[in-house]
Amino acid sequence: MVLLWAMKKITLNRTTAVDRAIDIIELLSDQQKALSLSQLMKTLAIPKQSLIRILNTLCIRGTINKGEQRKSGVARRCAENSSHL
Repeated sequence: MVLLWAMKKITLNRTTAVDRAIDIIELLSDQQKALSLSQLMKTLAIPKQSLIRILNTLCIRGTINKGEQRKSGVARRCAENSSHL
């Protein structure tokens, strides 16, 4: 019974934007090439405006890079940090 309560508490305390940002980082880190906005929207089922805001924030923070042809990929700094985990 305690486990069920703990699981419910974890679910209730989750932040959608944080979950989505982590989903984006995980997806981009698994890719060999950068992905377009439409590819990210299709794969992650995140609304366009939400996705744009999260991508902009991740880009400003240096977590992802917006490359040529408006595609996004994981920044070198983020990739290097993940190899130390």
